[in-house]
Amino acid sequence: MDQAFLEALYDHMEWADALTWRTVLAEPHLAEDEFIVESLFHLHMVQHAWISVWRSEEFAIPVREDFDELVSIRDWARAYHSEATAVVAGLTSERLAEPLEVPWVEFIEREIGRTPVPARVLDSVYQVAAHSAHHRAQINRRIRELGVRPEMVDYIGWVWRDRPPADWHA
Repeated sequence: MDQAFLEALYDHMEWADALTWRTVLAEPHLAEDEFIVESLFHLHMVQHAWISVWRSEEFAIPVREDFDELVSIRDWARAYHSEATAVVAGLTSERLAEPLEVPWVEFIEREIGRTPVPARVLDSVYQVAAHSAHHRAQINRRIRELGVRPEMVDYIGWVWRDRPPADWHA
């Protein structure tokens, strides 16, 4: 995977996350929905967890109660994206090819029923984008169930719009 594509993938992820947040915060009943709030929190907690692995930093797993308002979770998400942009831009092909140890290996073993084969840094960089898209799709389905038409957040939709920057203003 070439560096320019990885950077575009992360630019899209930020744009799509911001657009999802704008949709949720624009409708009070969406911002109060437990599934939406829990999914947003989980999505961004995972993003933060992986960046800590890439930086070889310890990750203190937050709980939702650590955030006094929903917008504080959004602000935490926004901070992740500026950090991730810098990290991804600095990944060399050598670094992307390196195997990556994760501190939550016991969880993985329980999930897959065996010791995991080592993944490369590149695999984890892609995983973050794929995992985020998965949860945005779940959130958008719930938004639709609650009577609001969600915005198209697909990668190709971002490309068709001429790759706009993220807009975090609600």
